[in-house]
Amino acid sequence: MTQFGICKVVLGGGRCEDVTCAKRHDVSASELKLAQQSRERARERSRAAMRAERSDDDPHGDANKESKAVSDRLFAEWCVKTFDLNQRNLVADIAGGSGTLSFEFHVTHGIGAMLVEPRCVSLSPRQRATWNNLRRRGARLDSASTARASWLRSEIWVACAEEQREERMRMHTKRLIAYTDAGSEEDAEDVEASAPPTDPAELAKPPKDVFPSQVPAVVRHAAKLHAKNDDDEAYVAPFTHVRDFMWRRESGVGDFLADAQPSLLVGMHSDQATEAIIDVALSLNVPFAVVPCCVHASTFPNRRAPDGSTVVSYQQFVDYLLAKHPSIQKTFLPFKGRNQVIYRTID
Repeated sequence: MTQFGICKVVLGGGRCEDVTCAKRHDVSASELKLAQQSRERARERSRAAMRAERSDDDPHGDANKESKAVSDRLFAEWCVKTFDLNQRNLVADIAGGSGTLSFEFHVTHGIGAMLVEPRCVSLSPRQRATWNNLRRRGARLDSASTARASWLRSEIWVACAEEQREERMRMHTKRLIAYTDAGSEEDAEDVEASAPPTDPAELAKPPKDVFPSQVPAVVRHAAKLHAKNDDDEAYVAPFTHVRDFMWRRESGVGDFLADAQPSLLVGMHSDQATEAIIDVALSLNVPFAVVPCCVHASTFPNRRAPDGSTVVSYQQFVDYLLAKHPSIQKTFLPFKGRNQVIYRTID
């Protein structure tokens, strides 16, 4: 606590020239020394944690890795190649956040996608720019079929995001006030990480919402217009957002997922859902690929590593997941951060 409120310039040994700086500058030499030592210990703990989690068999040097911002793109490209995916396949993206990974599969690669995530879908400025570019190229009558299909897939995403606009704003407001004086305990619980429910009745509930509620009219019209005959429609890979958690196969969401018959289950830094993805994929006997991130040891205290110890570290978590089936493999992708892929193919 000795460094609380001290100006960072002063803490670094310099002299702050910012007349508007509200931080502390009147610190004694002994207090400054203690604060600097405390900061250096914190940095060393961070460096030690990174060294402990760096895998010796990662073939990608730090200098050759791309930023985390492109991790979804690299993961999607790797999955398409590894699992030989095409437009008739369906990828289930579990705990996929705002849907960046699903967008890569669906819009960029033209593969059917199902996003299982309790949060609402939103389009980033970059994704909206992609939609505008695809619309300009694909909406022409003489456009190539691939350009038209890409545009129509992006239209599904826009429709999905627009349907959830009001609920998305409500949830955003609730997150903002959750930890203020205006927030209640229930508000805080809604935004905190939670463990899987144990009540069978709670698990058996069907998904809260499924979007989009209907295929956008522009997609139906364009698909019919460019059909090969009057009884057919040009194929457009589907996208579905199941707005709920997927904790296990024996649940309403698990049943919904099983009925959809996905070709692949994926999870990019899917937090508490990572183990569930593997368990459900093994239960359904379908391929999967996950990129583990946080361990959440306190949420899952009963996990045991192959040597019998409690799973608390990242590497222990990876070993724990690999031990679930003899055919599970691992590899690494060239982006910074936690980049180990745990996956299983089925011949």
